[in-house]
Amino acid sequence: MTETANNENNETSKLSNRKTSPVGRMCKSSRGFQQGHPYFESTHDETTETQHSSVWMPRLDREHFSRVVQETSGGLLTVPDADGISGSSKILRPRPNRGLTLTESYLQPDENRGLSSEMRLLNVEKNAQMWNECYVEHAEQNMCPSPQFQIYQEQQVGLCWKESLKCVNCDYHSPMYKLYSEIETGRCGQRAATTNVALHIGLQDTTTGTTKFRHILTAMDTPPPSHTGLQRTANKVASLTAQATMDDLRMRRQRSKETNTLRGLPEDAPINISVDVRYNSTNLKNTYSCGGQNASQAVGTAFSWQTDQREIIAFQLDNKLCKLGSSLRSKGLNVTCPAHIGCTANVPATEPLSEYKIGKHIGESLARDDVAIKYVATDGDALASRGIQDAKPAGMQTQRQSDTTHLSQTQFRHIMKASFPAMMFPGENAARRTENRRLFAEDVKTRCQMVYTSVHMLHNSDETAIARRMPDVIQATLNCYSGSCASCRRHAIVCRGGRRNWWHTSLHLKACGLTRVNMTDSDRSTLQGLIEMRLGHVALHMTRRRLTTNPNESANRAFSASLPKNVKFSRNALGRVCSVIDRLNYGAGESMLRKLENVQCPITKGGKVARAVKRMQQDVMYQRSYARQPAVRQHRRATKSQRMKDYFEAKQHRSTLDVYRKRQLDRTPASQTVTAATATSVRTVRRRRRHAPPPPNDTEHSYSLRSRKSADHPYASKL
Repeated sequence: MTETANNENNETSKLSNRKTSPVGRMCKSSRGFQQGHPYFESTHDETTETQHSSVWMPRLDREHFSRVVQETSGGLLTVPDADGISGSSKILRPRPNRGLTLTESYLQPDENRGLSSEMRLLNVEKNAQMWNECYVEHAEQNMCPSPQFQIYQEQQVGLCWKESLKCVNCDYHSPMYKLYSEIETGRCGQRAATTNVALHIGLQDTTTGTTKFRHILTAMDTPPPSHTGLQRTANKVASLTAQATMDDLRMRRQRSKETNTLRGLPEDAPINISVDVRYNSTNLKNTYSCGGQNASQAVGTAFSWQTDQREIIAFQLDNKLCKLGSSLRSKGLNVTCPAHIGCTANVPATEPLSEYKIGKHIGESLARDDVAIKYVATDGDALASRGIQDAKPAGMQTQRQSDTTHLSQTQFRHIMKASFPAMMFPGENAARRTENRRLFAEDVKTRCQMVYTSVHMLHNSDETAIARRMPDVIQATLNCYSGSCASCRRHAIVCRGGRRNWWHTSLHLKACGLTRVNMTDSDRSTLQGLIEMRLGHVALHMTRRRLTTNPNESANRAFSASLPKNVKFSRNALGRVCSVIDRLNYGAGESMLRKLENVQCPITKGGKVARAVKRMQQDVMYQRSYARQPAVRQHRRATKSQRMKDYFEAKQHRSTLDVYRKRQLDRTPASQTVTAATATSVRTVRRRRRHAPPPPNDTEHSYSLRSRKSADHPYASKL
């Protein structure tokens, strides 16, 4: 055994070139050490100047022993320092812990406080009724002249309680009283308490599950219900909420046909929708070696654009998680999800989540209620619109419309990847030029969106008039970026030329102090193609209905409040999704009342709770209207402009040593290491480009745009 320990010690010393002294070897017996195991004397580095003598330490308890001793990968127990060298202590086997831990000490009752000092959730009316009935019953029995009651027995029923009283001056004790209201089910057996059921209506709209809720109650000095009881009630409430929400969505689809009739249209006239899918993962690419998608749940929503009230009329949840199936397989049973009874999964674990199939399920739901779809707005990432088209009966055509927000983001990415020369954007180094290029891309994206919105307002969304005017708008925009604002007042729409031109009013250009872009004819042609991605004939045709997936993105953020991406609700995911959909369609207050009535747990009318629910509903409606006010939007724009200006002013004086950069401290492989000669060659080319003469100014386009009068700008002296 001594040779084995020394061999392992020698292997460790090859890595650190130092000797490590083991204290002992762990044994599989309950005592932790093998009887008769020889002790290895501490060793020291021969190169060190100071010699340390071994010292026997008193026996430590298990808590201190775990902090002093570390176990190596080979099973040796050592007492190392930061370099892995063992100290001079000789450690004996640990002794049992003496005394009580903090949690164990709280199991002992306090002399000054009894068990009745804990918090209880009681119905005020039923509690008063219990005391009054006990007082009358005690007086009728003539037990004693001066009764003094206290709690005799109590039984917990979830969050609620059954209690009985006794008199300390006589032998009187009352029967058990239910201090809670019950749900009338009409069946035999114990009826559920309304508080236990209503609890899960509130939890469905939060990130809190049964486990964390028990932690909250414990912190409030309230006895928590059992985890099993909470989970069973949550499953029942989730199924009731899901069924009620599906019925409501079916009613909304029927109401869309009534709206067509009131507008003088055929009942089966098509409507427009927007569809988007939300995954329970921030990154769909799986980083594990097994591959596949890094998501187990996906929910797709369809918003109706028939009216100004953006409402969800259909949804589909694809779920790969099944708690029951996983438990059965761990016990050795051969079950396959989603084929067994009680399975919560509807997609096999090996099958990828498909937006095409989600769109097809949504299309089938709409087709069952005879709701026709004309235009579907989606992003450019998946085929949800094609799935809706395939679910429609033959002869009905559904056309896809591009989401304007995602299309603008695509335009921004293409500008960043475009083959513009390095010296097109000013800056004293490559990092500054790259940043100016990013701000220029943001500016082009913002300007194209402003032109798109303004031209639709000017021509009342007339596609023919917009297509006829847009070529002149694109040319005026190119001339403006080239330095000439002669045609801006007539054609540019968002730039009026003169002193208040686009370069002085732009949010991004003004904040960073960008005053010129050195474009050639080739650069102008490239920029024109990038602008036509948003304002060209094809782009205008694909966005002519001005549909966006912004309502869907808002719903995705709401789903994160009930279904966080780092928490897997395998059994109640459908109920939580339906709860969020109902809240988005009705508002927080009204939705809560509807869901409570659905499970037969209404709140008390005329009380403080009713006033609080009304306030919740008013706050939601106010926030929705407040965010759309023009003054609020202008204030957000001014705030953003000031923050950008402050950022660029502070960046001038900030050190670049603390910049976050991927793998900046990891070693670079030898094949990717840049030699000194290559680095010198690159620096020489960059220096020549930097000192090259500017393009001539007597060509068709002026490349030096204009000079800013605000010379005190932090970038003015460097551009």
